[in-house]
Amino acid sequence: RFCGKDLQQHSDFSIAISQQYYVELKCKDRFQIKRGSPNDQKCTEEEIKALRGKVGILSWLAKETRVDLAGGVALLMQSFPHPTVGDLKNCNKLLKDALQYKDVCIHIHNIPVSQLCVVVSSDAAWGNAKDEEGNEEKSQAGYIVMLTDKSMLQGELAPFSMLAWKSHTLKRKTVSTLSA
Repeated sequence: RFCGKDLQQHSDFSIAISQQYYVELKCKDRFQIKRGSPNDQKCTEEEIKALRGKVGILSWLAKETRVDLAGGVALLMQSFPHPTVGDLKNCNKLLKDALQYKDVCIHIHNIPVSQLCVVVSSDAAWGNAKDEEGNEEKSQAGYIVMLTDKSMLQGELAPFSMLAWKSHTLKRKTVSTLSA
């Protein structure tokens, strides 16, 4: 265990990086939301402070090992400085997902150097992210950088290791999903 991550090397020299322990420790507690509270109701100062803490936990998970949480966390971060009850509900869903899939981990595969290649995959949506005024006019984008076996380039199934990923809001507004 090192800095909230568990590292394990397997007999084939691959490495698994997990944060299951951290998730079990930090993601159990969720917001208690009064039944019937409208999603657009503004959060109290106490709720905003607590939400910042939960988003910090989720953000670190998404950055380190949990690419599956990256998009949701990036969209949740856009709720500040004026989050709503709907944002608390979204946070609860992300915390639940983190705990439900706590055994998800990053695998670094043992791929022969002579067969190694880099593959990047990216995507973007159109108009699903909030701008500074809270209007959904920006685009959320993301990418994954992977090391894989060259056989993937021929359409074959191949092991891959995720090296980097990011989910973020594009700075410019676009008129189509292809432009985003």
